[in-house]
Amino acid sequence: MAGKSRSLNFILLVCALIGAALFYGCGGGGNSSDPIPVPIMQISGNIRSSGELANIAYEGNLLPDARAQFAAPGVTVHLESDVTRSTTTDSNGNYVLSGIPVGTHRVVARIRTLSGKTYKIISGPITVSERVAEVVAPQLELRQATVALSGILRKADGSAFPFARMTLWGEPFTTDVNGFFSTPPMPEGTVENIIIANSGFQQVKINSSFVENAPFIEQVVVSSAATNRAPTATLTATKYSVDRLYEVNLTGVALDPDNNIATYTWSANSGYFTSNVASDTQRMWVAPNADTIATLTFTAVDTGGLRGSASIQVKVGRGMVVPNNTPVISNITV
Repeated sequence: MAGKSRSLNFILLVCALIGAALFYGCGGGGNSSDPIPVPIMQISGNIRSSGELANIAYEGNLLPDARAQFAAPGVTVHLESDVTRSTTTDSNGNYVLSGIPVGTHRVVARIRTLSGKTYKIISGPITVSERVAEVVAPQLELRQATVALSGILRKADGSAFPFARMTLWGEPFTTDVNGFFSTPPMPEGTVENIIIANSGFQQVKINSSFVENAPFIEQVVVSSAATNRAPTATLTATKYSVDRLYEVNLTGVALDPDNNIATYTWSANSGYFTSNVASDTQRMWVAPNADTIATLTFTAVDTGGLRGSASIQVKVGRGMVVPNNTPVISNITV
């Protein structure tokens, strides 16, 4: 009799466990089966301007110190890594970027005014995570963008690289049919990578300083299968407008992703380099005894023969002189 009682109790226990499993598994007894809420990742913030944006009307009777900062409505705000993740600031300059991937991002704000001026700014790194899903970014203040860099892209065989895709602060642009490019304008003093990324080719980053008299860049882009990548080069001078026979100190900087630069070369279409050489990446150039625009070039060549170069122009005297021709009398009226 005792054995039958134990068997019955065991059967009842099993039935109770099965019933509980079915009950909770079907959603009974609480919210244990409810889906776990997925946080919406977002970055919010505010954009200001230290001066008037030409397409925004302000009260004309405000004193300059009272107009030191203005809200910046209508500004496009996007992720540097994905320009499609974008929004526009409201009337107070506020923005909210939603649906942000987990990770570290930089936020870009830019606007082109009705007068044709461009203003931009980029944030520092902002990290979004499941633990910190809604991030308030520091306030950003727009700066006028006035400096653009230009250059040419070539393939490893020396031919031009037409319609190559490039980005700067996430903003896309391309080379033309002959491989020439001009970047979007940037605030003066900005130091940033120009990124060249095209299918079938290795990505190239050109670290560039957006300053007045920035060099013209010539860059080689190699295929994805290549084992040797080309160096990048840049060039600066102590003076960009000088008198005749004036001495100018030049400094070249070259970076090679494979660390195999073999030689550096210098060239000038006028004037000459002195024998006083501090290093392979520095030269002293003497301006010619004539008014002209001199072009000076610094080139880095790696062990595989790939090269990167940068060229600047220096105005000597009055620069290019237009001849003063004798006027021609074509008609006389008495």
